Amino acid sequence: MSTLAGPGQTGMTIAPPVSVVVTCFNYRNFVGQAIDSALAQSRAPRQVLVVDDGSDDGSADWVRDHFGHCPQVRVLQQSSQGQLRAFATGLCACADRDVVAFLDADDVWEADYLERITAVYAQRADIDYVYTDMNYFGARKGRFAPRLVTADQGLSVIGTAFRRRWRSSPTSAVSMRVPLARNVLQLDDDHFRRWQRWADDVLCYGADLLGARKFSIGEPLVRYRAHDRNFWLGNRDPAMRLRHWLQGEAVTSHYRALAGLDGARIDDYARLARDEFLTQSAPLRSDLRRYWDLVGRAAMPWWRRAGHRWRLLCHYRATRAARD
Repeated sequence: MSTLAGPGQTGMTIAPPVSVVVTCFNYRNFVGQAIDSALAQSRAPRQVLVVDDGSDDGSADWVRDHFGHCPQVRVLQQSSQGQLRAFATGLCACADRDVVAFLDADDVWEADYLERITAVYAQRADIDYVYTDMNYFGARKGRFAPRLVTADQGLSVIGTAFRRRWRSSPTSAVSMRVPLARNVLQLDDDHFRRWQRWADDVLCYGADLLGARKFSIGEPLVRYRAHDRNFWLGNRDPAMRLRHWLQGEAVTSHYRALAGLDGARIDDYARLARDEFLTQSAPLRSDLRRYWDLVGRAAMPWWRRAGHRWRLLCHYRATRAARD
């Protein structure tokens, strides 16, 4: 099975230009490596926008001193408002035709990262969001998501609205078309303030609920730095995990409303779960269970529910056989 094959595919087109948004808060010791990795790409970005989120360690001046000679690099500064607002600040300097690729100031890309993701966007005009696997480096080694495969992840409006699942990677391995990113980040000041630590959730769930078709690359094309200032890495505090779950509910509730699903009854939409599942070329067993349950709640005769479930099972078995 061709992992890039999809609806309406007409062959390779010109790869879109890429704007890189590097978000930085007090990462003067790391940000240079992140920028170097963006500039050293086998497919050069159109621009590298370094958004400094009110650093007090001189990060912004350091970038200007070391990269002022490079016309691709621009420094944008804001008062300390969090990574989510930094995404939006960088996005303001992007063109609608661009793909925006996000990069944390403490991470780095492999040299072919932009070439690999833009090849997907060039071949698949229907793909809105591409994410890849990552390798840890620093205080931890190994793969971030060793089970991630290269595949069309399809749509997940209904699945995310009613049975939320994470379908993404952390910031540095996420890219999307700029018009989608603008829609996802069209937030008010209160949302930017409350969700400043949950920026990855906003990108992931917002894109799903606004109808993005996602594509995953199962190779580790990004290096994710493990160090003592990572907010999430190794954090097992139960209170933090509970707050994270609750904020995830708040994020999905916001985008459900934008998608016209606010207050929707699950049985009114579950009849469409079969069609959504069929857009996914590499569903997991957990996805099969999730959509199986959704179909079971659909407002339709039992024999039609049985037919929908049979299609789910056939699609799951066919995609498993193709991967194996």
